[in-house]
Amino acid sequence: GKEHFLTAVTRVDDELVEILDVEKVLVQVVGERGSVSEAIVSQQTTHATVMRRIMVVDDSSVARSQIKRTLDRIGIEAVMAVDGKQGWDILNEMANLPQPVSQQIGMIICDVEMPNMDGYTLTSLIKQDARFNGLFVLLHTSLSGVFNGPMVEKVGADAFVPKFEPDELASSILRRFGTLDKNSDARDSAASM
Repeated sequence: GKEHFLTAVTRVDDELVEILDVEKVLVQVVGERGSVSEAIVSQQTTHATVMRRIMVVDDSSVARSQIKRTLDRIGIEAVMAVDGKQGWDILNEMANLPQPVSQQIGMIICDVEMPNMDGYTLTSLIKQDARFNGLFVLLHTSLSGVFNGPMVEKVGADAFVPKFEPDELASSILRRFGTLDKNSDARDSAASM
């Protein structure tokens, strides 16, 4: 059902381990975070040729929903994947089309901790595959700590934004696409590499 808090069950050392949907737990405890502020939306500039499609890879239905609302607010279409494996499969399907993947999607927003294939592994695969040259990967996770910076750099991700700050995420996306007013005072806390 939709009311559960699990994203997966796995076996570790002959024991079953349940993996919780952290974002869903946080929404229940502290409530839903806001949406992108009008200040960010109003500071967008328009570029007709800019790619307006992003792949979102996250195992949390709550996180996917939050990201989708953010993308809708700034006029960007989302291609959704529920884990790194599904994201990788979708990317491989895109690679088989005549148009380069970098022209089909403008970037990937990827969670770190997911079943089947985590965000670090997906990012490494993308960065090692010539078919995905130039594809921008933004890691987006509720995990915090000093290990994030070195891991982001190690796997070759282009940026990191902590969950879930709608303005920070929107600013990072719009700056990447060059559609945020350069005179804007909006913060972009993404740690660009």
